[in-house]
Amino acid sequence: MGDRRIVGMGIVLLLSTSLACNAFAGRGDSLPPPPIPTAAPESAATPGESNLAPTVTLPADAPVEQVDGTVRILVDLNIRSGPGVRFDRVGFLLRDERAVVVGRDPQSGWWRIQCPANVKDVECWVSGGSQFTLLESGQ
Repeated sequence: MGDRRIVGMGIVLLLSTSLACNAFAGRGDSLPPPPIPTAAPESAATPGESNLAPTVTLPADAPVEQVDGTVRILVDLNIRSGPGVRFDRVGFLLRDERAVVVGRDPQSGWWRIQCPANVKDVECWVSGGSQFTLLESGQ
């Protein structure tokens, strides 16, 4: 009987502790959302002064090398909106699929391909790594 009582007290203690830890979860007022910035009226700007924040001018992208042929996909591969993994994923190609090559980025080695029908993007890029793709010319 003593062992059952100890186990029962332990369970009660465990339940009360877990309830106490979550007693105030989800309660209380949350912080209001931050205010939405609005543009100052154009009349507030003095002549020659802009209400726009300064921006950085980035160097122009390197031209894409023209390449003819198709690329065979060696593994399931993401299609990106630009030549690198930092660009958004816009689709994918499965192993042994082929895509028409439009060009190649000389800096990264990524292939610019003709976008598949199921991809609604302007540019489609896949990795040019030899473990991912293989260029097949003249097709």
